[in-house]
Amino acid sequence: MSNIGNVSEGLRLPPEAEQYRDYIIETAKKYEFQPEGLAALIYAESRWKANATNPTGSGAVGLGQFKPDTWLSLCAESESKIYQLITGKYSYQKLVYKNRKLFGELVDGTITEIDKDTVLSLRVNAEYSIDMIGLYDRQGVNNLCDVLIGVSSLEPDELVKLSYLIHHNGESGAYDIIMNGAGTEKKYRVYTNENLKSRLESNVNDADAKKYLSIDGKGRTAYVAWLVSYYRAIIVPDDYRVIPKEKDYDLKDIIKKLNPNFDLNTELPAHTSEYSLTVQTVGADTMSGHSGKWHNPLEICKIRTYGLSGPRAASFGRDVRHVHGVPKPHQGVDIEALPGTPIYAVADGRVAMIRDNGDYGKQLCIIIQVDDLPANKASLCRHEGDQLRDIYFFYAHLSEITSDISHNSSVKCGDVLGKTGCTGNAAGMTTIELGAHLHFEVRKIERPGRGIVGRIDPVPFIDGFNYP
Repeated sequence: MSNIGNVSEGLRLPPEAEQYRDYIIETAKKYEFQPEGLAALIYAESRWKANATNPTGSGAVGLGQFKPDTWLSLCAESESKIYQLITGKYSYQKLVYKNRKLFGELVDGTITEIDKDTVLSLRVNAEYSIDMIGLYDRQGVNNLCDVLIGVSSLEPDELVKLSYLIHHNGESGAYDIIMNGAGTEKKYRVYTNENLKSRLESNVNDADAKKYLSIDGKGRTAYVAWLVSYYRAIIVPDDYRVIPKEKDYDLKDIIKKLNPNFDLNTELPAHTSEYSLTVQTVGADTMSGHSGKWHNPLEICKIRTYGLSGPRAASFGRDVRHVHGVPKPHQGVDIEALPGTPIYAVADGRVAMIRDNGDYGKQLCIIIQVDDLPANKASLCRHEGDQLRDIYFFYAHLSEITSDISHNSSVKCGDVLGKTGCTGNAAGMTTIELGAHLHFEVRKIERPGRGIVGRIDPVPFIDGFNYP
């Protein structure tokens, strides 16, 4: 995340999202949301790509990932900008959505079908898509307010997570999840364990689906457990605030506010990852950081910007930092992470070193055979033109290392190795705003010494990294 100077409405956006600032602020005011919450939702849905398409073949398109029928039905709502565009341009008295088609009615009663493809093409228009996000989510919140008494008392940051639950699952799906299936048939469609298992499997890879199903074997439990962990990591309004509130609201706690009888166990068994973000949104093949042979060191990889002159100072390089006017190297990359965030084995290998001293504080290094990496990662592992046989991945400033891991322990791709922290010279970096991060390196040898000799830029290894 990078604050590049425009902080209107206290909204902090990355460079690629600045083009949407005015639309986000306008929509937030129009539909009574906080702009930072709306920003978090847009990032979760589309990673800021206005022409995003869903790789699962659902037909969802744009910043809000709207499917055709949902988009067309919203076009018939008078509050929407598209309704106002079409009625103004063609002098229709109103628009009507019927039988999965959109019609315009003239003052003399003449009804004309509106070209569906033309209207659907507007899903990639950022202004209209962001407006539709606000409309759709506000409608869903208002409708749930009629059937769930606690909605009106939610805090703004709780409301944004409820909004994303609606956006992600539909109003019916959100209600079913909140009520844990109890009495859903009285008001909405009922979702079975098989329905929800299918949803889980369309959002995560097979290994993660298996982890969540290991709780009790039920699709409902597994899907909701994944939602809780995913929302915890991805819907973070503070990421988009100039002045963070430093308070987060867990989806499960929000659900319990709305349904005090909610008692679903969403805790993964021991030795299973708490977080899983292999969500099949835009570009999930590269965004998720998961494959059979590779797992990003963190589930969400964003370059550190706080506590430094800018993202370049968090990057790998010879002269990227300046201390008292003197250029200094940085041997790895700093990835922003709250203390306590799980770190992962990037591939199959073994533990080469565990230490707890010096500037790096609590640290861990794993050795991996280059042949065990995906081809695109293996191609990066070269020294003076020659292919390396082994490569080392180094994690620093940790708060803890998983108890059953020790020197020479074997690790599998995606294993939780420990948790981020603020040890060593990261002491005091207890929040993102104070510079909390994981220092991550790729090394040609286990202990290469000072400078950048014996190290490789880690950034090309990390899938979906928001590198400037």
